[in-house]
Amino acid sequence: MPALVARDLVAWIAERGGRLIAGSVAPGLDRAVGGVWRLRRIIARELEAINPHDVILVSIDTFIANTDLPLPVLLTTLAETQSALIVVGLDPLIHDVAALATQADRVALPLLAMPAQTDINELLIGIDGYIQQREIASARFLRDGVAACARAARPDQSATAAVQALADFTGLFVILEDERRVSLMTAVPAEPPCALELAQHALASLAARQSVRPATPAGAARDIPVQRHLPGQLARAIVPMRQQDAIIGFLALLGPVDRVTSSHIDLLWRVIPLCLPALEGARHHQVDWRQAAAEDLRTILVATLPEGEAVRRAHTHGIELANDNVVILAIPLEDQQDAWPEEQFDRIMRLAPPLWSAPLDDGVVTVVSAGDTLEERVARLWTVFADDGVPIAIGIGRGMRGVEGLPRSLAEARTAARVCRLSGAGVMWYGRLGILRLLHPLAQDGSLERYARETLDPLLRADAYHGDSLIETLAGWFDAHGNLTEAARRLNIHRNTLMYRLRRTGEVLGYRLDDPVLRLELQVAIQIWRILRK
Repeated sequence: MPALVARDLVAWIAERGGRLIAGSVAPGLDRAVGGVWRLRRIIARELEAINPHDVILVSIDTFIANTDLPLPVLLTTLAETQSALIVVGLDPLIHDVAALATQADRVALPLLAMPAQTDINELLIGIDGYIQQREIASARFLRDGVAACARAARPDQSATAAVQALADFTGLFVILEDERRVSLMTAVPAEPPCALELAQHALASLAARQSVRPATPAGAARDIPVQRHLPGQLARAIVPMRQQDAIIGFLALLGPVDRVTSSHIDLLWRVIPLCLPALEGARHHQVDWRQAAAEDLRTILVATLPEGEAVRRAHTHGIELANDNVVILAIPLEDQQDAWPEEQFDRIMRLAPPLWSAPLDDGVVTVVSAGDTLEERVARLWTVFADDGVPIAIGIGRGMRGVEGLPRSLAEARTAARVCRLSGAGVMWYGRLGILRLLHPLAQDGSLERYARETLDPLLRADAYHGDSLIETLAGWFDAHGNLTEAARRLNIHRNTLMYRLRRTGEVLGYRLDDPVLRLELQVAIQIWRILRK
């Protein structure tokens, strides 16, 4: 891979009076730079002679007056293989660059302008010298980096020593992933470039998960040497690890955006053979660890372990049983294949860091510590499941302590998930179920639905025949605690209309709505009706 990318060139040009006009949209500034070419005539035959990754130099006169190609077509053609376009004499104050800038941004081709007095031949020599200087520095960097990893990977050393040596040499985090992008190992350098938590957050972000096309050995023009735009101003250099043309994992360097360069891509390619044993060992360890973690959780949830052993195993997985912990259960809305819990468990374990989870017969269970981050972790889980496209219901138990707390919280989570499942996909907290905690067992034999329909039957028939919306009106009135003005506002109707509908409701039921017993029965029936209706 070349030792230079377009953003490095832009900084070099800026020191000499140039400026970036357009083309900074991703992946424009991450284009590799391999050489420099001066265009004297803009014709198809000369464009074909340009090497991929070349920087194109052209004077403003040639650029505007001596071209057989419309400028939008020219920019699109250059963007297919070249790294940047520098126009000497292009002045935004004199020339109309709006259309050029729009097109350059559209095709992500960096467009730079140099002052008119710039000697284009001296500029060409300067850029060529800068490229050679970076290539020499990159070669020295590669030599020293490979040597450091090779020394650490001696037969009498651990297979992970090469990975740790790579982290210490670069001063960046080294991440080993399997072929499904599941993190297997993270090596932290002696002087970390940022907090490990920030690095883990960046790896778990949507930006990182979407950046799944790493560089290739051939260095095709479309490859992006470094993946930028990760949270925390971090960047990642990443390459696939192969055996017999099959990708078996990924090796990556992660750190501040100004410290991760395309030279790291070359280094990763060179040290892959030294890191392969570490990948194999991490893969086996990860499989064993995941299975052990799931089995530990299932065992604790059925309360078959002595208290001391349960506390020890939970601590191993980051959970302190002396504190409040919450059990979260996800179940599918529709019958799925038996493999569904295992598949979802696998998705959770791809998180960085993974949560303590286990597949069960009816869904996937996860344990998290109760606290300020609970809502965030629930939202994170919901995102993981939503990506799968299968509608689910998530039930969340209350925070409980001790060995017996997890089974109790699981029972609550299961109740909440089943109540949620009755009304469709979503999240239901057991602590927010209210009276439905008592009513849910009646739903199993149909008693709950029969009670609601019998209580609301007169209103259901009136709404069906006359379209009076009596149930919706009554529910809105209850929600507003009997405040007519507030209920009318929430229902988006006039206060007089609300009063008429409430009077009509009493007539249909044959009771006055100021009867406290009747109001309690109606409120309970409406809550059931809301849960049961689809």
